[in-house]
Amino acid sequence: MLSRHIWPALAFSDYVAVVLRNARDHQEVATEARFDWLTGLLTRRHFERDALTLLAAICGQRPSTLLLVDVDHFKQVNDQFGHTAGDSALREVATICRAAVRESDLAGRLGGDELAIFLPGSELQRAIAVAQTIRIAVEQLAVQSWPTLKLTVSIGLFTSNQSRDLYTEMFNRADDALYRSKNSGRNQVQFN
Repeated sequence: MLSRHIWPALAFSDYVAVVLRNARDHQEVATEARFDWLTGLLTRRHFERDALTLLAAICGQRPSTLLLVDVDHFKQVNDQFGHTAGDSALREVATICRAAVRESDLAGRLGGDELAIFLPGSELQRAIAVAQTIRIAVEQLAVQSWPTLKLTVSIGLFTSNQSRDLYTEMFNRADDALYRSKNSGRNQVQFN
């Protein structure tokens, strides 16, 4: 038989267990909101917020570059090989993007097959090298279980040395370069 003094301790331990479970659940939800479920990259919302924070911290002291990466003909990948293959391909491309950047850089999924990379403190030459590394690695990629699936990416980038270039301006300029890359034959890097 339990002593009357143990009941409050048991009630308190139940309360602590509920609090700990709620904290764990809250952390899981926060992680799920921050990172894309498929690629593990930042979601668009968190990517843009973090990029804005980094831009404000640099405040025109050093150049920064925004890269926009688009998987070429991705709809055809899904149509020909299926969505499971498309998901695997997108995960592989995301892994390549993460491997090509420093820990201090940002990589995010904007939506669909569109990824973005923010390189704070990176000049144009380094940004081009990162973009070419990604482009070549994707071109050489062998997606597991789909040996005939070949991918390429088009990349547009913009480097800013000015504090007045807000994220929106950087995005628009990188997006213009991305469309030039796609309209010029794809599987290439263009910059503004």
